Amino acid sequence: MTLECTQVIEKLVDLVLTETVDPYSNEKIYSENRMARVFGLPRAQVREVYSALQALGILHGKQGKGTYLKAMDFEQGGNLLYLMMVMEKASFEDIVAVRKILETSSVELAAKHRTKKDLAAMRSCIEKMERWPEFSNIAKEDVNLHLHIAATSGNPLLRYLMQIIGGYISRIATDHWTLLSTEEDLVTGKNIVAQHRQMVEAIADGQSDEARDVLSAHLDGLIASMKKHQNNLPSWNRRGIGL
Repeated sequence: MTLECTQVIEKLVDLVLTETVDPYSNEKIYSENRMARVFGLPRAQVREVYSALQALGILHGKQGKGTYLKAMDFEQGGNLLYLMMVMEKASFEDIVAVRKILETSSVELAAKHRTKKDLAAMRSCIEKMERWPEFSNIAKEDVNLHLHIAATSGNPLLRYLMQIIGGYISRIATDHWTLLSTEEDLVTGKNIVAQHRQMVEAIADGQSDEARDVLSAHLDGLIASMKKHQNNLPSWNRRGIGL
């Protein structure tokens, strides 16, 4: 990234930090011309940065109305992350290793900061998951549970990072639960649900070590299960996770 592009991003950061613009109010920001003129930046670099941020879903343009700043589109971020992982030939074990780093911290912090409202949201996900295989939308609740735990951590950066990889986690979860359902692997499925219940109750009891250990066992079991069913995975998934 050039020095000029870095300067454009720094000016946008300043606009948010000084509350000149609010990313959560879908607020209009400086046009390319005004940004270049006010801060003495090359317009070409301003355009380059604006285009990149639009691709990330951070900026969006409305024809005839201007450019708007918004909170990050995490689904878009997840798609870009998946593209980068495929390009780098990341293995499934690489992805799980990153999840362990992020989610180990999530469960430990969640055990310290959980509230009754947080636990109610987590248990709602679990109760739906426990209706599997009759409950068909289990992958969504699986991912939602992990995102709820990250949100409960009280660390906004950790929550954002989990949301960014949430789209990719959702791809894996959907394929995995579909395979468990179609191949009637009820034992593995029920064990996974039970692990999630155990993890949530450990968080509720403030047992961070137990919650961390259950999470680690769950992710190790996910690797084993995906490898067990690898021949029936969609082609993108076999390629993407290096099985």
